Amino acid sequence: MVCVGFALIVGIISMVKSYLDNNLSNDFISVYPIMFAAIFLLMPLIVTYSAFTKKSNVLYKTESDYSFFEDHFVVEIEKEIISMTNNVKLAGLTRVYEAKDCFYLYISKTQVFIVTKEGFTLGTPGELSVMLRGIVPAKNYHKYGK
Repeated sequence: MVCVGFALIVGIISMVKSYLDNNLSNDFISVYPIMFAAIFLLMPLIVTYSAFTKKSNVLYKTESDYSFFEDHFVVEIEKEIISMTNNVKLAGLTRVYEAKDCFYLYISKTQVFIVTKEGFTLGTPGELSVMLRGIVPAKNYHKYGK
């Protein structure tokens, strides 16, 4: 949406500049109406796509169950729209951020598991912290808050 708005502004500025410079050419007259028509025809598709991607973020609000083992952890997600289980090797963790209320376990720049510190049924957040510190290099383990 931002790109379309930016393209529109650039197009208008170019038109005004060309008009002020009296350099209107046949190319200018034929290209810009087609460009503006295409933008206005594509606008509903762009808005629909934006609404669709926002609705698909339901997974981010899903509660997950985590089970930690010596060399991996298991993530179980159970919701009416999705049901899945992931086995993740602890050796694959690239970074860990420990906040006051949760852990952020990075597998890559774009894949992060968020483990809240509430609701531990076996073990404690402190024990998980010690375990993760033994796996991730010290420079990649960051603790924030108390």
